[in-house]
Amino acid sequence: MGLAEGEAAARIADSLAEKIRANGGHLDTGFVGTPYLCRALSQHGHHDLACDLLFNLDFPSWLYEVQMGATTIWERWNSVLPDGKISSTGMNSLNHYAYGSILEWIYRTIVGINPDETGAGFARTVIAPKPDYRFASVKGQVQTPYGLCSSGWKLQDNRLDLEVTVPFGARAHLVLPDAEAGAVTVAAVRPVQLQQAGTTAVAELLPGSCRFSYDLTRPYRKIYSVQCSVDDLMAQPQTKAAVLRHFPGNQGRIPFAEESSRLIEIMRAPFVRVPEETIAALDAELKGI
Repeated sequence: MGLAEGEAAARIADSLAEKIRANGGHLDTGFVGTPYLCRALSQHGHHDLACDLLFNLDFPSWLYEVQMGATTIWERWNSVLPDGKISSTGMNSLNHYAYGSILEWIYRTIVGINPDETGAGFARTVIAPKPDYRFASVKGQVQTPYGLCSSGWKLQDNRLDLEVTVPFGARAHLVLPDAEAGAVTVAAVRPVQLQQAGTTAVAELLPGSCRFSYDLTRPYRKIYSVQCSVDDLMAQPQTKAAVLRHFPGNQGRIPFAEESSRLIEIMRAPFVRVPEETIAALDAELKGI
């Protein structure tokens, strides 16, 4: 909600991310918390985890509902049970707005269309997409008081192609993620002046359509680490080999329901206690795969 700033906000976000990992990589929020969840993660350095939540297939998740045939978001994560029967719990709507708020996060974060909240609605738009390697392409549009504002991108071989349309009478502030301003190819009717701002390239856009194409300055791929689940790491030959080199006694999950399935928890578990230097070396090797 923006109640914390700076280091305090980062610390709280890190604790939130840790809680999600400890919960098996699944959300555990209701009507109040869910609309803030992915947005808070993406804003504070945990965008990959927010995307993990979106792509989960098992209960509780959005795609569990989709796999069960949902065309609208339910009031409860298990409104329809795995056997196809409607849950007997009362107050069980099959079309409910609260959990459907994930679409706001997709528009604001993945597509990247946001009103500049310092002025009237969409007189100035902030277009700041956050791509993820699991999306090949994304496109969205918002009908603003000034007309249609759209943003769409494609990601291939670590190259991002972005097309933006700003409606007549409006303006937009563009933020290109992981970009070198001088290396961006621009196709636009009006001149566009890109400036470097940390790891991003920014520009002020006038009405019309523009296209931007560039190689991302960091790899957009799955990053493995000791925070990953054992199942995830053992499913890939390279990561499995790395784990077995540093932790040859690994037998998979600890057979207790209350224990985490994450490798880091197993390596630090009682009666195991892998040295921290071994954990650090394995973590560095996994991140390089």
